[in-house]
Formats: sequence, C-alpha cells, structure tokens
Amino acid sequence: MAQLKVLNTKVDKVAANSTAYTVETKENDDNTTTVTIKSNKAGDKGTTVTVATKDIHITSGTYDKNTKKLTFTTNTNTTFDVDMNDVINAAAEGSVHYLSVKSSETGEGSNYKNDGAKAKGSIVLGVRSSSEGINGVVVGNDNKLTGTKNDQNNSVVIGTGLNVDGVHNIVVGTNYENYDQKETKVKGAHNTVIGNGNLVGYTAVQDPHDATKWKYTEVSTSGSDVNVVVGSCNTANGSSVAVGTSLEVENLGRAFGSGNKVIGSDNGGGQWGLALGSNNTVKGEMAVSVGTGTNASGDYTVSIGSEAKTNASQSIAMGYKAETVNGWSAAIGSGAKTEGTASTAVGGFNVKATVDYGAAFGSFSVAQREKGVSGYLANGQAGLAWKSNLGAFSVGDDVKGYSRQITGVAAGTEDTDAVNVAQLKALEKKLTKGGSNIEVQGDQNTGIVVEKNPKENKPNPSTGGTTPSTGGTTTTPAAENKTVYKVKLDKKIDVGHISIDGTENKENVVVGDVKINGEKGKGTITGLSNKTWDPNHIESGRAATEDQLQQATQNMQNHIYEIGKHVNGIAASNAALAGLHPLEYDEDDKWNLSAAIGNYKGANAFALGAFYQPNERTMLSIGGTLAGEEHLLNVGLSLKTGPGTAGKVYVSRAAMAREIKALKEKDARRDEQINQQKAEIKALKEKEAQRDEQIRKLTEMIVKLQRRA
Repeated sequence: MAQLKVLNTKVDKVAANSTAYTVETKENDDNTTTVTIKSNKAGDKGTTVTVATKDIHITSGTYDKNTKKLTFTTNTNTTFDVDMNDVINAAAEGSVHYLSVKSSETGEGSNYKNDGAKAKGSIVLGVRSSSEGINGVVVGNDNKLTGTKNDQNNSVVIGTGLNVDGVHNIVVGTNYENYDQKETKVKGAHNTVIGNGNLVGYTAVQDPHDATKWKYTEVSTSGSDVNVVVGSCNTANGSSVAVGTSLEVENLGRAFGSGNKVIGSDNGGGQWGLALGSNNTVKGEMAVSVGTGTNASGDYTVSIGSEAKTNASQSIAMGYKAETVNGWSAAIGSGAKTEGTASTAVGGFNVKATVDYGAAFGSFSVAQREKGVSGYLANGQAGLAWKSNLGAFSVGDDVKGYSRQITGVAAGTEDTDAVNVAQLKALEKKLTKGGSNIEVQGDQNTGIVVEKNPKENKPNPSTGGTTPSTGGTTTTPAAENKTVYKVKLDKKIDVGHISIDGTENKENVVVGDVKINGEKGKGTITGLSNKTWDPNHIESGRAATEDQLQQATQNMQNHIYEIGKHVNGIAASNAALAGLHPLEYDEDDKWNLSAAIGNYKGANAFALGAFYQPNERTMLSIGGTLAGEEHLLNVGLSLKTGPGTAGKVYVSRAAMAREIKALKEKDARRDEQINQQKAEIKALKEKEAQRDEQIRKLTEMIVKLQRRA
C-alpha cells in the first residue's frame, strides 16, 4: 500500500475515546492537501495533517481510532495510509523546543496521557508523578503530592522519588534508599525540606531482616508542621530545624552539624533543645550541647567541648570530658567533674568537687570535705563562724598532698571572713607588747599546773619567743626582766566525766562507765556496753567483751557440732551407697535391685539402688539414700572396653545351665535310641539264628534226598 509524504502537522487534540470521526480535506495551491481529523466531541478542534499530493486529488478519507491509521482515497482510486502515531510524535517534536522526556512507559500512573495532575489548578511534569493537591506543583519523576486543607494545597515538590502528604510545603530533593540513606518523606504543613533522605512527620529504623531497607512510622495522623530541614538523612518533627547530615530533632529543637540528636518531651527530653557540632545528644528542656560527642541531659543544662556531659538539671559542663553528675553544678576545665549537688569544679586540668555544695578551683584541686565540720578551737560552738553548713572550698588536695597559697587576700572584718598574714603579725606584736599585763592561772579541777619563775628555767638573752621542749612542758626563754611561766599537767586530771590518774604503776582512766585499769600486771578494761554478739553487725576496730567472746565461742561450738552431724550423716550415706552391688549379668533378667544400710559414729543411712544391663558390656545404675539427715544420689554408667566378645562364644550361667540340660536330654534320647537299636539287633540276631537253623535243616534234607537218589 502506498504512503503519502507527511510534510507538517498541527495536533490540537485527538479524542481517543470518541466513537466517530470526521475527515475533512482541502487542496492547496502548492500541490499539498490539508487533512483535518475531528471527533464528534464538543470542543475538539481536531488534528491537522498536511500531505504532498502533487497530481493526485484526495476524494475522501477515514480514520481508525484503534490503529490510529488515516486512510485516503484519490481520484485514481488509489488508497493511501498515514500512521498517526508518527504524526503525533512528529507534532510533539516539532511544536515544543528544549523540553524532552524519555520514557517508554504508557500505562496507568505513568503520566503519559498528561493525567498526573488530578486536582484543580495543579501542575505535574515528569514520569510516574502525580498531584492530588489543589494548586500543587510537581516536577520530576516518581513524585507524589497529596493533601488538601481549606480547598488548597499550594505545595511545591521538585526532585525524584519524593512523597509529600500535606499543604503549603516546599520539598526539593531526591530519594535513594540503601544502608544509611532513607527515602524523602514529608507529612504535615508549612514545612521546608531541601536535600535527600530527609524525613518530616516520620521516624525510621533499619529493617532487622534487610539492612538495605528502612521501616517508617508516622509520628501522628496529621504529621508534623513548620519544620525546616536542609541537608541529607535528617529527621525533624515538632516544628524543629535541622541543618546538616544525619540529624534527629524533636519538639522545637534546633540542630546544626552531623550526627546530632535532640530528644523531645515524648521520649524523655524537652522542648527548645539546641545541638551544634557533631554526634551530640540533647535531652532536656532548653538544654544546649555544643562541640563533639557532648551530652546535655537534664533541663536547662549546657555541655560545651569534646565529650562533655551533664546528667542533671541546670548544670554546666565545659571542656574535654568535663562532667556534672548531679544538678545545679558547674564543671569547667579538662577532666573537670562534680559529683555533689550544687557543686563547682573550675580549673585547667583534673579538678573535682565530690561533696554537696563543695567548690574546687585550680588544677588537681579536690573539694571532698562535707558540710558540718567544726573548725579548729571551736570548743563546741556551732555558729556560722565555727561550723560549716556548705561543702568545703578547696584550692588543693589534702589527701594526695597538693596545696597552693592564696594571695591578694585583704584583711577580713566579719567573723566569717578570711584572715591574712598581716592580721596575724599585728596580733603577734600586740601580745608581745602587752606581756606584762598577762596573768596565767592554773586549774586544779583540770590538773593544769602553772609555775611562776621556776628554778630550772634560766634566761637566755640571745633568743626570744617560744621553743618546744619534752615532757609536755613549754618553757619560754626570755630576757631577765621578763616573767617566765612553766605550764604542765598534774598526775591526776578530772574533766567532766573523764578522770585520769597517772600515778606510776597504778595508772587508770575513767571515761563515763568505761574504766581502764593500768595497774602493773593487772590491766583491764571494764564497763563496755557491747555485751551481745551479732555476726551481721560488726563494727571494725571496736573492742570485744568477754560476754561477746563467750557467745561467739558457744556459737562456734554449736556450728562445729552441726558440721560434725552433717559429716557423720554424709559418711553413713556414703557407706550405704557403697554397699549397693549388681548381680552377674543375665540376659533374661536385666534389672537388679539392691539395698544397703550404712553407719558412721551413731549416724545411720539406708540406700536403695537399681542396676540395668541391656547387654554384657553396658550397665546403667542409680542409687540414693532414703533415710538419715543427709540425702545423697548417684547415677552411673559403666562400659567395658577392649575388643569384647565379637566372634567369640560368651555364655552366661543361665545359658550354660539351659545348654547342659539340653545336652542331658539329648544324651537321654540318644541312649534310648541305642537301647532300641540294641533290641533291634538282638531281634535280628535271633531271626538270623532261626534262619541259620532253617538253612541247616534244609541242607540236611537236601543231603538226605541226594543220598536217596
């Protein structure tokens, strides 16, 4: 069939579902004919085709909607066909420039028929993309836009493989799901998402059965609103902001960097958390984490640095591995750490505050003295100036031997102010100048004795001040014009309920009800109140009384007696078990039962055992004691080793007895047969003798007959 040459086309619309078509022709002056295909549907402007006819005049034409074939009949009665598929493709190629879509998909959902824009006012450009949102714009392949609110959607989706459910969203990105890459999924309203693998309105976990896939969960039926996400592999919900990679942000949180996590209220965290840096975790109301690998856990906490960590509310950790354990604390410096509540540790390196309300400043300083410690010379005074009500302030470590001077301290004025060296020097001068007005008195009740100008004290003009001496005596060498006092303790001292007698060889001390008798050769301690023995409450370093020793000894003897009873019972049980023995193997009786009684030092035990021999080389046994205080049980398996009786004859006693009995019965039958044979032989011999007699008689008769003849 001949073909007409198609010169150009103008395709407005071909109604593929029409039932009838009209073909109109118009000859032109340039030897061409314009052909218009029209359906009977309203608004169809038709498809125009211009063909070269030259000396041929088209008289009629038909169009097959199924094969899309245009057939012409000419004045020469020649029929020509035009493939309208080629015409339509040529129209698309010739009418729009700089726009190309290469795809062979034409099926449902491919947008091949320009049907991806399903909602009013929506625009869809791409393969397998669709928009069900009013006034929505979708550009790219495999994108899907859904959602309507107040008769509007107004979202813009640009990229590949994007899934957007909501209104007033702007989503630009791509999708590629593999080990660490998620889909780009957005659900909610007023979200701005730019990048790949980002989630809004969803959370995701890796599929435990396929590491290349992810499982997605919607955060709510309506999704999440007013989130801003820029980057890749981020998850943002609850009006949060995530800028970077692999960020997880919830509840108005803000995260910038990579690998940061801001945990919201629904998961034990709070709102308005901020993470800046990499691999940081924020878990608390308005908590802030800045740096690398930091952790801000607790409401209103701040962690800054590398691996800094707060563990309770309203705390600050700043520096490499700085950490606050309890709340309302601050740890600042490399390795700084606070363990007490409302404690402070500030220093360059390794500064710690281990008690509540303690404060340590400077490298290697440790605040480890708790509140409630009375000061030197307090003498029972409990006022603010004499007894602390907060943890200690430390500039060193009195345990490890680190100390430092505090300089630049002004003279104190109040009772709780620090005293500087200048004040101590002034006090020293005042005491020296006013020495002649000082009166020193003894106290007989306390045993303090004061001697004025003792004979053994001699002035030493070359020295002044106070020097220590031995024997509990303090002497004060001075110039001759000064009074010298000797202060010492008497042999007997009474202070309150404490009495001390230092008489030689009769020394004794009485403290309340407790009396220490130091008399030579008769030293004792009496009056102790701990008279009962409780092994579960032992106080280390406390003296024991004879009452406690007696109770402990009695308890020990009782335990030894009980142990002895247990040992005797175990020995009797072992003796009983040792008495269990199996009988020799019998293939007809494979079970054996055994019983035994054991005794050891008055203790008795009864044992019962069972033995099973499936064959002559294997034995299973079980035994146990049924009486006595100690119950023992054993289970055994016995096997014979070596080549065994394979190929050899092995007969048990029972089998041998049966075999011997059978042999005897066989011998008896044989004897009976022999006797029968003997009887038969005897009968045969008798018959043979009779035959011999008959033969002899016949022979005689023959001889007689011969003689007669």
